Amino acid sequence: MSNTILKQVNAIGEKLGYPFYVYPNGTCGKSMVSPDGKTNAAVLVQRGFLSDELKADALDNDACVDNALGVCLNELGNNLGFPFYVYVDGTCGFTPEASMLTGTFALEVRRTMTSRYLKFDEAKSAAAKKPVATASAGISPLQLNEAQAELLKRARNLVARGRFLQGEEERAFFQFASNDELDVYFSNRLFCDTFQKEYILRGDKRVLLTLMRHEKISEENQLLMAQYCEDNVVLALAGREHVSSKLVPKLQELGRHELVQAVLKEQDEGQRRAELEYRFW
Repeated sequence: MSNTILKQVNAIGEKLGYPFYVYPNGTCGKSMVSPDGKTNAAVLVQRGFLSDELKADALDNDACVDNALGVCLNELGNNLGFPFYVYVDGTCGFTPEASMLTGTFALEVRRTMTSRYLKFDEAKSAAAKKPVATASAGISPLQLNEAQAELLKRARNLVARGRFLQGEEERAFFQFASNDELDVYFSNRLFCDTFQKEYILRGDKRVLLTLMRHEKISEENQLLMAQYCEDNVVLALAGREHVSSKLVPKLQELGRHELVQAVLKEQDEGQRRAELEYRFW
């Protein structure tokens, strides 16, 4: 009996949009790091599938007929090794691009799952209950526990002394500090390409949007953003100067066609604004 594992992945993609991530516990989200900041994603879903069926010789279909996606991916990972890729036609391989026919991967499996099933409804409910961040200068927008509050206090003290943040202090500051505090932190410092890359891969939207206001993003990292970042982050990048000419072709290659149109529109509007400013002066 054939499995229909990929059908449920497509259904979630229609609701969340692409790309999205699946964490080891089966919940889904738009960030590479889980909402609690403790777990990296096990799976990246970059685009939809043209097939409902996951196809691999190393897969026992009898174990997957109940649509236990975690079981199937773990079985393939144990047999093939991690990471592995699933292409739009449902076949699997070890490289991001399968062939000229199937193009780049639709799904990347990076590590094992601890849950048998996807829990999209649970993730959606948790997101709805999450407090909304504010931009107040001195108060953290989220409810902190005692340990997090202490880390944030230490981070603020380091920032006040002009120090760079690292490790737990950096994570606490970027997660809980106000938007104003982030803006000041980035405006007073220079950050290398590897720093940019780290936060692109983490999928931290708030950090990236603030960073782009003060730092140029290298061409390599712009293409990485095309692959890993949410639509509104890529659009913010497209509206800035020094955008790589390779950004739109990369988005087309990744199958993010709606985003391509939005980026082209943003760039056209930016060009018109620049022409008007030139005429004015």
